[in-house]
Formats: sequence, structure tokens, C-alpha cells
Amino acid sequence: MWCGEFEMPEYERTFGFRLGTVEAQPGYQQGAIVWVAPGGAFARAGVRAGDVPHMHHGLGDLCGELAAAAEGGEARLRVLNVEDAADGQDDRRDISVRLKQ
Repeated sequence: MWCGEFEMPEYERTFGFRLGTVEAQPGYQQGAIVWVAPGGAFARAGVRAGDVPHMHHGLGDLCGELAAAAEGGEARLRVLNVEDAADGQDDRRDISVRLKQ
């Protein structure tokens, strides 16, 4: 809860993305990346709007990964895009995010 309320807004600004919800299946809402800033760290890494992070401990793990990257390390994300899934693709992607490339 702490992360979502207090840390995530800064990570969204720093890495260039917004979290929100998307309709993963009719009637089923899923937390996802709903916007990616052109030229931002997430865009450079290949993150797309509609990507759902698949982290073992959910938002807490996402915050931990982004905290490491914010300090000069690398965030490792596994994502599945809802549009790809709707088209029958189950192609989870492993993405590495750094603030500076």
C-alpha cells in the first residue's frame, strides 16, 4: 500500500509511465501500464501501454525493481500485453529498464 500511495507516483514521473486498469477480459479489470511517455525510460526499454507486470509479489516487487533502477541499477520486469493476450498470444516478455542507457 505504501508503495502505491507514496512511491509509485514518483516512479511514474521518473520512468515515464502511468499505472491504471485495463479490461483484460470482458468484465475483468487488471492492473496494468496504461500510458508510456515517448522517449522515456519505459519506452526505450520496450514497455507498451497495456503491459501487465507479472511480478511474484505484485506491486511490492514492482516498486523494489524500480527503486533499484532509480538508484542506478536495473529493473527487471516480466510483462504480458492485454492486446496480445486477446489475440491468443501468451508471449510474456522479459524487459530490463535503466534510467540511462
